[in-house]
Amino acid sequence: MPHRLLIKSSVPAAFSCSSDVNWLASIRGRVGVTPFGARTLLYATGGWGWTGIDNQASPAAGGFGPTSTTYSGFVAGGGLEHAASSNWTYKLEYLGYFLDKERTPTPIGAIDVEPTIHTFKFGVNYKF
Repeated sequence: MPHRLLIKSSVPAAFSCSSDVNWLASIRGRVGVTPFGARTLLYATGGWGWTGIDNQASPAAGGFGPTSTTYSGFVAGGGLEHAASSNWTYKLEYLGYFLDKERTPTPIGAIDVEPTIHTFKFGVNYKF
């Protein structure tokens, strides 16, 4: 299911813009402590992230139609992972994607797209 983003724009009110997030990816490291016992890890994570976003303006004035753009930027977050057994863990994690801004000129003004995406995840892992 695509996610909707809020777009900052200097174009007239009769001109609307929308964005759909198609995918998210990241490369991150994590560091943590075990304040609740050796089986539970409280951690911080950070690194670099990417997302593919489809931007659309309506009406498509002057030939400005849908565009598909890949954005990149910093990702940071944290979580809690618990070892339920020697093979199974489960975790709860928050990630914030703070991505680079792009300015797209149109015949009736510029559109600034500055994606900031917040995710919450619950995961179950099996370790071989």
